[in-house]
Amino acid sequence: MRKCMKRVVARVVLAVLVAILPLFLFSCGGGDGGTSGGGGSADTTPPTVTSSNPASGATGVGINSSIAVTFSEAMDASTINATTLTVKAGSTAVPGTVSYSGNTATFTPTDNLATSTSYTATVTTGVKDLAGNRLASDYVLSFTTGTGIGITGSVTVNVAGPTGNTPIAGASVEVSDQGSPGSGTKKVTDINGFVEFNGVSPGNKQITIDAGVFKYVNTITVQGGTTTAVGTATAPIQLGNDPHSNTVHFAVVTGTYDSIDNVLTQVGIPEQVSYDNNHTGWVRFAQTDPLLGSPSELAKYNAVLINCGSDETGADNTSPLLTNLRNFVSNGGTLYASDWAYVFIEAGWPEYIDFFGDDNLAGSAREGVSGAINGTVKGPLLTALPKSTINISFDLDAWVMIDKTPEVAGKPVTVLISGPRPSGDGTEYPLMVQFPSGNGKVVYTSFHNEAQATQDMVDVLKLIALGGV
Repeated sequence: MRKCMKRVVARVVLAVLVAILPLFLFSCGGGDGGTSGGGGSADTTPPTVTSSNPASGATGVGINSSIAVTFSEAMDASTINATTLTVKAGSTAVPGTVSYSGNTATFTPTDNLATSTSYTATVTTGVKDLAGNRLASDYVLSFTTGTGIGITGSVTVNVAGPTGNTPIAGASVEVSDQGSPGSGTKKVTDINGFVEFNGVSPGNKQITIDAGVFKYVNTITVQGGTTTAVGTATAPIQLGNDPHSNTVHFAVVTGTYDSIDNVLTQVGIPEQVSYDNNHTGWVRFAQTDPLLGSPSELAKYNAVLINCGSDETGADNTSPLLTNLRNFVSNGGTLYASDWAYVFIEAGWPEYIDFFGDDNLAGSAREGVSGAINGTVKGPLLTALPKSTINISFDLDAWVMIDKTPEVAGKPVTVLISGPRPSGDGTEYPLMVQFPSGNGKVVYTSFHNEAQATQDMVDVLKLIALGGV
């Protein structure tokens, strides 16, 4: 009986195994090959382009635009390159680079596109999705650029002295519409002689550079989305030695205790034996009379520089030489005097600066004592010299001190450097000032280019020579 029951159970188990075996085999991939090992269908669907920017048929496209196409799915980045995504103007290929991020491929032109031009962008069937499926057919879009109006550009300016080796800091630069000088945006060059204008509307523009006695006027064309360079860091505009700049002429009255003429040479302004209208340079005068005694001789020059310890003939408010000097400045000339040469300013412009001592007693302003101080940089000189203090050294006593600089009839005297008297009580006095007179300008420093000159002092004197203040 027990043997019969065992046979029955064995037969039932065998029957169940036979019944479920096909199901087990199919679930383990033993079917007809129409399904994958993971149980899903194989990806055989080709990718598509779902959108583009610009859209196909777009007009007025910005000339600084990139071309982007977005796919329906993630793509094999290795198949998206400058061969499978191209842009042409007619049959001419546009140079550029191709990048891929997310589901979007982007073509970035190397340069701005041309204005009012038709372009065609093509995505070829060489692009593949991650499963290796290619685009079913080339995707082509076309668009036309605009005129560039409404797309602003930039202008960069690099300015230096006549040789191009010394940057001019503090020069005023204006970008204005052609024919409308004075109506544009003005900025000042930095210590490297550089300034940049952004958001400049396209069109013909006038560039005006004013660096004291140095002037520059030129016309440029600004395109939207581009940067127009007026000079570069390695090839700056050479004021005084450029076809669009004036030639500049300095008359230097030499002195026993100063040599501003050496500073002129250092910044690339050469000495000339006599006046040369065609070239920038400086002419030496040992005496004041040949220069100040002749209005026609004075009129040849843009600036008169009088050194400390110079001949003081004419430093008298009744002298016709002083009248000629005042007229020279009023007509647009620049006068620079240092230290003891203050007598020309005290006699010619007594209302602008109050020097120490009795104005009627020669030399009474020589109250300074020797020593080193830290001068405080002020006003526009802060832009030209990006530092708030400078080192100033006086190696001798008896340098001239300014007591104060009263404002005169709406024409204030600008204090550019102030500082204490060495070994004094800390009270600061003006050490460098400037003021307008008529159409010209007067600049004075209590310090000068002598053996004691620090590098800071030399840098300031270079700015005076190059019109940066």
